[in-house]
Amino acid sequence: TTSVNFPTQNAWQGAPAGGGDIFVLAFDSSGSRLWSGYYGGSAIDYVTRLKTDGAGNAVLAAFTRSTDFPVQNAWQPNLAGGTDGLLMKIDTAGVPVWATYFGGSEFDTPYGLHVTPEGAIGITGMTASTDLPTQHAHQPRYAGDNDALVARFDSSGSLMWSSYYGGSGHDVGLGVAIDGNGNVIVTGTSESINLPVYSGLQRQLSGFSDAFILHFSANGFIPVELLLFSARMDGSDVHLRWETASETGNLGFEVQRSVRGGDWRRIGFVAGSGTTSLRSSYDFTDRLETTPGMGVTPGMDPVIPGIDVTPGMATDIRYRLRQVDFDGSVSWSPIIHVTAGQAGAARFDILSVFPSPARSQVTDRKSVV
Repeated sequence: TTSVNFPTQNAWQGAPAGGGDIFVLAFDSSGSRLWSGYYGGSAIDYVTRLKTDGAGNAVLAAFTRSTDFPVQNAWQPNLAGGTDGLLMKIDTAGVPVWATYFGGSEFDTPYGLHVTPEGAIGITGMTASTDLPTQHAHQPRYAGDNDALVARFDSSGSLMWSSYYGGSGHDVGLGVAIDGNGNVIVTGTSESINLPVYSGLQRQLSGFSDAFILHFSANGFIPVELLLFSARMDGSDVHLRWETASETGNLGFEVQRSVRGGDWRRIGFVAGSGTTSLRSSYDFTDRLETTPGMGVTPGMDPVIPGIDVTPGMATDIRYRLRQVDFDGSVSWSPIIHVTAGQAGAARFDILSVFPSPARSQVTDRKSVV
């Protein structure tokens, strides 16, 4: 507000300090005002998002040009550029618990904010700063026109990790959420033809500006960059192969199967490579023929435990990977499928590939059931 007579009540800051201050009001459930006040310095201060935690404290994301914003217990105590991001936590009486700048030497602003009931904070937005304060960053360097910024703070206002995310074009983070395992999910828009995409169903820019969705683990890394996931049926065997570009804290992959759109069932587990920047490839064979002592008979239909495969009728079999980190975080691969029991079908075909074409493979892990 630019008003000098904003109706304050029980205010921590009772008068405006500059060209445009933040105001915050609290009401009870009947609509009666509990408190209201200004928060700001001598220049423009502007709120973009406000959320509450489980204790009723308010957390706000903003941007500011004030060099004298009243920071409290700040992780970054000084304005670093023309416009910095700002985070502030206010208790149920309207008193700041902490307030901190967050930004570099250019324009930085948060557009998305999420606060968990326990008080963990995730933000995303846009930065033009080449010196944004990154920490434990997945992408530590500025990549282009404008990059998305992503950061996670703890309930006391200390930075846990922060990162750029972007390519050579204009990229901005607009929404953020923290799940029950502490993973951070970000949505936004991109104009970059070289945006770093991992395990994406759409891996290239299709228009002038496309949406993106991004999944970070709790420590700020993208755990596994899946490059390839394919299925090939040979008689009654289904051979699965997948390849990763890099891995962070990867315990392994649970292989799951669904028949005719039914429930997903675990059919095996393949150990991961832990943490590596090298490409790794994996193999898993699902043996559908289960008759003891018998091989695959030409012209016979494969047997799937618990499932009747009608001779000459197509049976859709779907596969997916449940990737598990050492910290318990989970992510999912795209779904691929093969067809069993189809009369006249070739006995050695690549039936499903993600993406196409396949890439070269380096380190093999094999498993057969």
